[in-house]
Amino acid sequence: MSGVDPHLARQGDDPYMSFPLRAPEPVPGCPECERLVCAEKLADQQGDPSGATDERVRLRAHLAGVHGAPSLGRQR
Repeated sequence: MSGVDPHLARQGDDPYMSFPLRAPEPVPGCPECERLVCAEKLADQQGDPSGATDERVRLRAHLAGVHGAPSLGRQR
């Protein structure tokens, strides 16, 4: 075995079991969703993958808290 946890490396149709997670899908017309997506893109452009990840986490929390959505959508 290569030392990779097979649960982490699993790829498939189940969004809860796939790694890495798909980027969340913002709700069209929501200013906070748009702000978080812009912040993610800016962090990515500045070479800050940790900051970009933080913004995706914030977007997921916003989507769950405000829009009631699990948001496992957008493919890159």
